[in-house]
Parts: sequence; structure tokens; C-alpha cells
Amino acid sequence: MAEQQQPAPDRKAAVPGGDPPSSWCDAFCNPARACRACLGEFKQDPSLMSLFGESEENARWAEKFGTSPCFSTDSNAILYLRGAFALFFLGHLPPHMAKWMDEGYYFIYLTHWTWLLQQFYFTLSFIVTYQARQRLQNQVKYTVTPGPCRLPVLVRITWVLMHLCLPSSLLVMFLYWTLVNPIWDMTSTPDYFGYIVHGANFVICLLDLLLSRNLFRLRYTWITITYSITYTLWSWIHYAAKVGTYEPCDDADDPGDGLYPREECPIYGSLDWHNAGAALIMSAIIVICVVPICHVPIFCCQHTRQQVDLKLQNV
Repeated sequence: MAEQQQPAPDRKAAVPGGDPPSSWCDAFCNPARACRACLGEFKQDPSLMSLFGESEENARWAEKFGTSPCFSTDSNAILYLRGAFALFFLGHLPPHMAKWMDEGYYFIYLTHWTWLLQQFYFTLSFIVTYQARQRLQNQVKYTVTPGPCRLPVLVRITWVLMHLCLPSSLLVMFLYWTLVNPIWDMTSTPDYFGYIVHGANFVICLLDLLLSRNLFRLRYTWITITYSITYTLWSWIHYAAKVGTYEPCDDADDPGDGLYPREECPIYGSLDWHNAGAALIMSAIIVICVVPICHVPIFCCQHTRQQVDLKLQNV
């Protein structure tokens, strides 16, 4: 083994979909190129970073996590930006938990599961970005075996969380504004935190992706599918164990309203295991259809960012 510097960037090899865009229109809007990139996601390509396997491109992790197409390579702006994102999430966590803890019922909701995962993601993302900036700025020399390599453990965990938090926060936003509190027929007006955990958190996750060179891979859709199945199983356990909700779902002044006692209240009315058939159908639609679809617009946004980045390199 020999002492080698980190390999020089080769962005063309790292971006599926063909040659660099020939024009700005080609970079921003080329459905054929986007389709090729989508199909390429499910092929074995050693030129792309691999989350769990080995790849030559994995040696460039510092470039992906520590640079941005919006700033110069020498700029620490992406580090400061991620620090601001981490502070935003961590700063909102204590007051949000204080308001909605409700004797521990805080932890039964998918919204709060995803919100807590985002705390971990942005904290680790800041740490990994700091390590990447140190590696790039100091031109650290390190021992590397020629050929494919694995990602460092902390980088791998951060990348897993990114693949989980982005589509999950989009899923939560979509389900809340269509099933829980339909935007066309709202049953209640969300407070400040309601907008934060049902929309703003996804926007920040998307900005984090678009302002960096992180990769969002369609082949890892199974991570969010596993997460969705896990929550579906939890919702059934919640029903079977009669955990209930903090606020009663029946009307104390109307015993014949047909609703349930507090210990039998479902987490979400649209996922009510008192009607197992309807709950299974809803779960299947979400896991099989909605979750995979949530990944597509995120991937398309990332693909456009990559094409614009390539175009900027050739201006």
C-alpha cells in the first residue's frame, strides 16, 4: 500500500444519464436523460458510490459531503449551512417535545418518528461535513488500497439517514395534508410547529440535498419501505395493546356517537385497525405505491442539480 492523495474529482463518471448537458435547457429539462438516469439506478455501476458495498467512487465521499455546486471548493459555506440546519432542528426540538409530550404519547406518531430522525441526520451531517472539509482543505494524505473501497461507518450512517429522512418527511407532509387534515377541507388550523413538522422540515431536507453534492439513489427505496412497514406494524401493536391516545376520540357528552374509548383510539383515523380490512388496504397502498412514488420527484430534483453542476463545470 502506498500513500496517496484523495483522487481528483471525475464528475462525469459519477453522474449517470450520459454525456454532460449541451445547453442550460438540456440541463434543466431533458426527460430522456432523466429516464436513463432512473433506469441506471438499478444497474450495477462501479463508477457510482455504494452505500453498503465497495466502489472506487466511495473514495470521493469528502467531495460529495464537503462541497457544493453553489460555492467554490475552498468555501466553508456548506459547513456553515449544515450547521444552521442542525441548530434549527435541535433548537425546535425541546419546545416541540414540551408542548406535545402528553405523558409519552408523543412517541406514537409517524410525524414525530420522522422529526426525531431528522435531528440525528442533521447533527451527523454537520459532523461528516466538518470531517470532509478538513480532509479537503488540509489535503490529508491517507493510506488507500487501489480499487474499490467501503465508505467510513459514520458517512454510511449519515447517508442512510438522508435516504430515510427525505422521502419520509415528504410522505408525512403528503399524508397529513391529504388524509389527516386535508388542505381542501381542514378540520383544524395548524400552529407554528404544525407547519414545521408537516412541510418546512421537508423543504429544509430538500435544500440540504440541492445545495450539496450528496447523492440520492433510487435503489435504496427499500430503506423507506422498511421504515413504513415498521410503523404499520407498530400501529397494529398500538391497537392490540390498547395504548390509545392522550386525547379521547369520543364525545363524553354523546355516549352513542359510535367512537371508541380513549384506550382504543387509533393513532390516525385513516389507519384504524378496528376495521382490519380497510387498514390493510390503506397500508398496502401507502407502502407499495405512495412510498416509492415519493422518491421519484426527489431523485429528479437531484438529477437536475447534477446536470446543472456538470454544465457549470463546462462553462
